[in-house]
Amino acid sequence: MTRIIMFFTVLFCGTALAQVQKLGELSSGIFIDSAVIMEDDDSNVFGYCLLYQLDRKSKEVFDLEYVILDKNLNKLTSVSLTQAAFKMTLVKTRTELTFVKKIGNQLTVGVNDRKVNIDYYDVMAFFNYRFVNINLDTFAASKEYKYEGFKKKEYEYKTGDKMSFDDLYYLQQLISTKSDYFVSFAITEHNPEKLVATNPVTYNYKKHQEIKRFAVLDKDLKEVWSKNINADKKTALQYEYLDSDDEVLLMKKLFLKDKEALLSKSIEVYNIKTGALLGEIELDDKELEITLYSTGIIGDKLHVYTNAHQKSKKGWSQGYGHLVFDKKTVKETKRDFILWKDLASTIPGLTEYGGMGKDYGFAAQEFIITPKGTLLLVLEGYGFKSGYSPLKKVQSIYAQLKEMYLVEFDMDNKVVFSKKIEKQNSVEVYAGITREEMKKYGIFDYMFCQKINKDGDFVMYYTLNDQEGTKRKMAKKPLWTLGIISDVSGEYGFETLPLYGEDLKIYPGLAKNGYIRLLEVNQKTGQAEMRLEKVNY
Repeated sequence: MTRIIMFFTVLFCGTALAQVQKLGELSSGIFIDSAVIMEDDDSNVFGYCLLYQLDRKSKEVFDLEYVILDKNLNKLTSVSLTQAAFKMTLVKTRTELTFVKKIGNQLTVGVNDRKVNIDYYDVMAFFNYRFVNINLDTFAASKEYKYEGFKKKEYEYKTGDKMSFDDLYYLQQLISTKSDYFVSFAITEHNPEKLVATNPVTYNYKKHQEIKRFAVLDKDLKEVWSKNINADKKTALQYEYLDSDDEVLLMKKLFLKDKEALLSKSIEVYNIKTGALLGEIELDDKELEITLYSTGIIGDKLHVYTNAHQKSKKGWSQGYGHLVFDKKTVKETKRDFILWKDLASTIPGLTEYGGMGKDYGFAAQEFIITPKGTLLLVLEGYGFKSGYSPLKKVQSIYAQLKEMYLVEFDMDNKVVFSKKIEKQNSVEVYAGITREEMKKYGIFDYMFCQKINKDGDFVMYYTLNDQEGTKRKMAKKPLWTLGIISDVSGEYGFETLPLYGEDLKIYPGLAKNGYIRLLEVNQKTGQAEMRLEKVNY
């Protein structure tokens, strides 16, 4: 059986197959944010949570409404709560949904405030984490609560109440996993008052050294197990949640040096139910310097994808690595490297360092294990160019987003298929931005990949800009392209169709299997609607 790959767009024109929900008809309030609710096993979309502001009772106290939709955009329920948002005098902030997680009949809704910078790609500080539970059987809602000292603390607010930094210092975040658990880290014991709303990626040795443990929590936030860390005063360990399923938890571990960057790195693999350490994956190689790119858990295998650099020339990219481990034993079973020099015949003009001459290079956007076990690599070209910014009225730096390549590798790491996708786009960025930061902040045209069934078939989304007219006109009339990859029959097929909207911004997103969700926002009126378009594959 051969693989069919089709690329096309859904024309946004209100077809008979579309399911539409006008967001202004669901609430009398102002639409603020939305989030996808996944099924417990993460296999499909359960529904959506919409956040509205009903009323502003005083400077920092608001009536907020949570509207819950099923996967077909039908309204299930709505609950309203009086809550407080932290406001700063000279800094603009906004309230948004952190996550919405379904465990059994309970929804846990996370909300936070964040500092909003002028440029969307700037780092933003997140704070004032609070939570609400909604019972899906009775539709009853809990009081707002926060998590502090590994304990829940309920809050109620009334008109005129004010918040201060004292209310934020010791609040813990909840990290939603892909199983029935949360992960939470203790607050640093080193000057938490100075770190409450700082840049979250700023290197701070003391901050991480004084974080003493993390815990895995059930849906009621009771500790299932915990791990003490940083007992040694001479070193600092920084842990980060990476990935999980219903059996294992993957945590990235960094050894830090005072006043320097990381010393070494690894991945610890735990039994997510008991906390037993199953093994540790050291990120090292005899010939290449490798750093973590991403991870995946598929069946009984752990997949670790890495950046690969030359050891003798720091920062010189050689390509990417693919490491495979047994999930139970954490023993390595396979190690392959996708080197730029080996892709020169697939991508004409590609240098051994991943560049296309001096003009631009390539960055991995996605690693996908296909249903038959091959690896599909999605690459996107990018470069930088200075130019005049009409909004800022100064010279700025623009990322030049170039063509994409799909490259498929068999079990022996040989290229069995490749396809070039022509496109071109220009996005303003800040000087010195890295390809990792560009991906993190959503600057690349490639957006995301979504499975469409339990067999492993999937779709990919990316932006293909209309090149007619000014940049401002192009921003108002985006062209989205939907890619479908499925094991159906015979041959590869590719197609593109336009998707326009006057004065609209259209945001594709996750939807139930077989559909794409489009959130349409009118930039003039502020009206928004959510639409499900059926995908034929």
